[in-house]
Amino acid sequence: MAFLGERVEDQAHATLFSPRFVKDVLEERLFARNRHLFRDMKTVLETRPIYHRLDETIKRHVFCSFLAPALRKELDKRLEHEGKYFEWAAIKQDLKALQETIIEDKGKRLAIRTQAQGTCGDVFKAVGVAFPPTIREV
Repeated sequence: MAFLGERVEDQAHATLFSPRFVKDVLEERLFARNRHLFRDMKTVLETRPIYHRLDETIKRHVFCSFLAPALRKELDKRLEHEGKYFEWAAIKQDLKALQETIIEDKGKRLAIRTQAQGTCGDVFKAVGVAFPPTIREV
């Protein structure tokens, strides 16, 4: 078997910025029958094409592409168990707004996090994770 990051001789479908590699040919063959399923998954995850050349990064990307929907399904199941039903966009927006900043002053370091908004509390509770204190010494 050829190295996944090796260029293929047939560059018919290549572009100036995207040459074809062995992994491209394998992906085309693997997803030919289920291309619609893969597109649906990418739409849900709002991903964009990412081009890898090393076997290790290709494997990691494919792993994450399949892990993300499984984790989302598990989160939906846990929220449903709690009687909570949220739109995915609302969950992402609220979690993105949750941030932490480290402040250093006179040799002390403090972590300060923003207030949890919207769905955050329910999401954290559903997965069994406690919020860190709003201000804590690190």
